[in-house]
Amino acid sequence: MNVIVYTRPRIKTFFHELANHIACFDNVQFMSDHKGEEEICIMDYYYKAKDDIEHHRAKERHAFDFERIALRCRYLRSLPKAEAILKARAMTLALERIIEKYQPDVIFGMVMDSYVLDITDLIMRARNSQYVGFLNNMINGYSRLTARGELIQLNEPSMEMIENALNALGASHYVPNMQKDFMWNTSPISMYFTKYIKEKIKIIYYVFKKIIDRDPDNFYYNTVAAKSCMSCRSVDQIFFRRFEEKNWLQKINAAKTNQKLIVYLPLQFYPECSVDYWGTQIQFSSFYSVVEKMIANTYSKMILLVKEHPSAMGLRKSKFYEQFSRNENIHLIPFDVSSNEVIEKSDMVLTWTGSVGVEAIMRDKPLMTFGEAYYDPGYGIGRLQSDEELPGLESILVDYYTYTKIDHHQLKKDLVTHMLRGLIPGYIFPLDYNTKKNPLNPVQMNKLAQGINEMVMNIKHNGSYGVRRGCV
Repeated sequence: MNVIVYTRPRIKTFFHELANHIACFDNVQFMSDHKGEEEICIMDYYYKAKDDIEHHRAKERHAFDFERIALRCRYLRSLPKAEAILKARAMTLALERIIEKYQPDVIFGMVMDSYVLDITDLIMRARNSQYVGFLNNMINGYSRLTARGELIQLNEPSMEMIENALNALGASHYVPNMQKDFMWNTSPISMYFTKYIKEKIKIIYYVFKKIIDRDPDNFYYNTVAAKSCMSCRSVDQIFFRRFEEKNWLQKINAAKTNQKLIVYLPLQFYPECSVDYWGTQIQFSSFYSVVEKMIANTYSKMILLVKEHPSAMGLRKSKFYEQFSRNENIHLIPFDVSSNEVIEKSDMVLTWTGSVGVEAIMRDKPLMTFGEAYYDPGYGIGRLQSDEELPGLESILVDYYTYTKIDHHQLKKDLVTHMLRGLIPGYIFPLDYNTKKNPLNPVQMNKLAQGINEMVMNIKHNGSYGVRRGCV
């Protein structure tokens, strides 16, 4: 099988090692949009394509919805419309030329997070194949493949696998391994050096790297220094705990006394692939806009318990947290309180596509999601379908909680079965593989390779796996 593997610097070692273990990867080429990293340099093709388009020497063959591509990408949506569309068209022509030259059966790599991989997948789907992205899963010991959040269901789990997953997820102190791997020391002193100072150095480094590499349009170089990027730009961000609602338990007790619905809203790390590329309603991908609209509501029958994403501590601007104080029925839970504890204190959960939704179901809490979550088995989970519903959010949530009857025992089993059909045994965190923090793990690598081999072979023989409506 002809395969192109996409890499970046911190994941390069992992994907090279993994590709060597996948049996069906007979002829492998590696590509990257970081100059000097791989044999196929996407940006070399890109600048030639951009020049050809600007001088009317060539144009892309595929007429994609470039405005929608730009809206999904954290880099392109920050640019003027005409400039964003030109870059998307140039990248399309560049990737068309790469794919035509190397004739890959599939393209494999990290989870989709940019217009580069978005367009790669669109071109491959026009050839009845697809981009296959690897990521870890919140059920410990498993990973999965996806392009746009779709659950590629090609396996039938055993009853033992289902029972083991149910028992693990049902544990009161359950934490996904992938969450632990993203955590860092959040003390102010530590963050001053590991986040604030490091961020300043990183911004300067990539400003000069764009010049040295003659790569001004690079997605990563431009997003790492972007104002919209989650980063510690100001010292005051280190002291994020000053925004916590210290009396949150008393607020909950008061709400219960007044017979108010208690809704838990876990925040998303943003920008993030699960919001930009997995959502079935593109209006909900504008994370900050959605949050602002919820804050602007008046609530008389419910309160919202808002908790920060574990990997976002110290990375958001202080103004974001300040706005929660405008609404007396929205409470920012202390950052170090476990999500499981907040779920237990809540009546129901409202979330995007995150793992907290699964944890809510495991704890018999009604769940509503922004669009359709990848783990939705087709029933038992409420869905908001449009941002036009946000002004009436209170009525929607109260009615759902009051009138929806759910057999939680059956739903838990069906949800876990549904997920396991699309999971691969094996877990390795891709960042900084073969380092002291993340050493070589041949046992897990072989597990992953075997499962990926079976899934990729199925895609080669049967064509691309369908995505959920609204994801493209």
